[in-house]
Amino acid sequence: MLVEALRADEAHSVTLFCDNPDFNMRPNSAVEVCGDYTDWNERRFEGDNLTAALMAAYLAKTGGTVAPEIAEALKMESAHG
Repeated sequence: MLVEALRADEAHSVTLFCDNPDFNMRPNSAVEVCGDYTDWNERRFEGDNLTAALMAAYLAKTGGTVAPEIAEALKMESAHG
């Protein structure tokens, strides 16, 4: 659901990177996004897992606001592991 929210607007993009295989003190997951909220420049977001990286990008896009359907989807995802 986060990927869809990030790329819902025309021409917005999301790139998912493979997990960080090295134990180099960097976050395990990263995404790059591009859209009007990044001034059409690719911007990287990282997190301990893919959901955390996507959520960081989503919060940048929304100015910190979480839509109810996103909150519900995240709640369901955390309940399922």
